[in-house]
Amino acid sequence: MRILKTLAVALCLTATLPAAATVIRVGGPGTGIGYDPFGVYGGIRYIKPDSSVFDIIGPAGQFQFRGINTSTNAAFFAYTFCADLFKDAGDGDFLISSLSSITADVTKQKQLAALVINADAIINAAGISGRGDATASFQLAIWEVLYETGTSGYDVSGGNFSTYGDSSTSNYFVPLWGQANGYLANVTNGTWTASANRASILFSDTAQSQIFSNAVPEPATWLMMILGFAGIGAASRRKAKAVVTA
Repeated sequence: MRILKTLAVALCLTATLPAAATVIRVGGPGTGIGYDPFGVYGGIRYIKPDSSVFDIIGPAGQFQFRGINTSTNAAFFAYTFCADLFKDAGDGDFLISSLSSITADVTKQKQLAALVINADAIINAAGISGRGDATASFQLAIWEVLYETGTSGYDVSGGNFSTYGDSSTSNYFVPLWGQANGYLANVTNGTWTASANRASILFSDTAQSQIFSNAVPEPATWLMMILGFAGIGAASRRKAKAVVTA
């Protein structure tokens, strides 16, 4: 039981200690933000709270984000999605922050995390031919959660946030509506669930902030780990006892 108690105490301390700020610097050798070449272009429209309209033609897809942790000098790499319509992707210092830095709505935080942690498997399964559609659909779904009012009834074809464009190579979002809305349905009907700490933000005041999946285990995973360590300890004690008896 000593091992189990020690682990439990360590986990409690980890949960209560404030997280140190981690800064990822982009803008030197081996760093950069590479856009997925399979990304898709189309029209993006957002009706702001003051009723003004933000309307652009732009890409939607996944990024390869490479930087340097300024505290440890360790390399950082993540597949990311845009979390900021109003800035261009660029170099600089990015603070790793919780999803609360872009939305105070806990339901939206969980929905964003569920989208991000399911993205890689689906994008990889789509193969070369379907990769562009999958990456763009996830990006549209993430923007919908961030910029649409409410936490259900999402639809990337209308509302405060919407997309448009026919099936031409330069303006292609309409054919992706069903795919993006399907991902959104998964996070509102309980098919995909996640705690908010399963994803984080690379936050910047000057460049486009990015959202990415992280490796923080769910509480159930921590429990399984604790039980696993306890089981290993018990098995070791039984083995040692058997050896002594022999």
